[in-house]
Amino acid sequence: MENIEQTSLEIKERFAKVNVQIQEKDITERLSILVNKFRVPLNEARRNVTNYFLKVHNINQDEFFANAGFANQSPVKIAELIEDNKWCSFIAKVSMLWEARHEKIAQTGVLGDETGTIVFTTWKSTDCSVLEEGKCYTFKNVVTSEWQGRMSIKINKNSEILPYQGDVTVAKKLVTVVGAMVDMQQGSGLIKRCPECHRSLSKGSCADHGKVEGVYDLRIKGVIDDGVTSQDVILNRKLTEELTGITLDKAREIAMESLDAGTVADEMGCKVIGHYFEVTGVQIDKNLIVETIKPFRADVTNQINALLAATEA
Repeated sequence: MENIEQTSLEIKERFAKVNVQIQEKDITERLSILVNKFRVPLNEARRNVTNYFLKVHNINQDEFFANAGFANQSPVKIAELIEDNKWCSFIAKVSMLWEARHEKIAQTGVLGDETGTIVFTTWKSTDCSVLEEGKCYTFKNVVTSEWQGRMSIKINKNSEILPYQGDVTVAKKLVTVVGAMVDMQQGSGLIKRCPECHRSLSKGSCADHGKVEGVYDLRIKGVIDDGVTSQDVILNRKLTEELTGITLDKAREIAMESLDAGTVADEMGCKVIGHYFEVTGVQIDKNLIVETIKPFRADVTNQINALLAATEA
């Protein structure tokens, strides 16, 4: 109950800063119902109750938080971003950009500094600057968001993104997975990237730069299964060439002969699917960005499993 009362007070104080007075007992009552009756996590309940009173008083969410004094804070490190719905500023490198899976999303990907990484999303309605993979920026007045225990960053129309002249070293926490390559996902094989932001193209177009003359590249977006869980893995051109023996030039030849770029992925799949590998890389969200990959004999895997079973017995 103490946490609910503390959260109620924080919500009340936030609204008071924009000259909106709300009875603390009204806030506490709504929080208690969500947390105690419906078992909603406190952070999610706080967001729900805050949004409720924003609608009641017809207050714009972005303006509310900015005016409530949570903007323009001193820069922090990514590892410090542990509180939901918190306004913050920090310096980071764009580690990776992903294909947007919603028409209203401008960009989504991963930001990193020397303390960790975090997923970010910008919406087309914000008109924010286009970010480029591998470049560093100062992010001002962005908002944290927590979902199922994972933190992310939302960039809104009150946010400011400025190029950062220095370099940022991104922390690397290496993870090793051993298992069989059971699938190659769409987007594997021979692809084209935007020459400006290096994002993969869809039907010859970049989500940010429109129709462009793409640059050819190779990659594998695979799935490694260890018999218990599966892990999405991404291999860059160098690792893809080494693993499959298919170079970029060879891949272009295959595609031209068959008049189908998908043939390249098919040939790569024949060389890797069903084979065991030891994969080491950086875990970013659901993907393992592979740094090293080497064959791993299936009979060795079976011996290890047998030994583990015997030990547990």
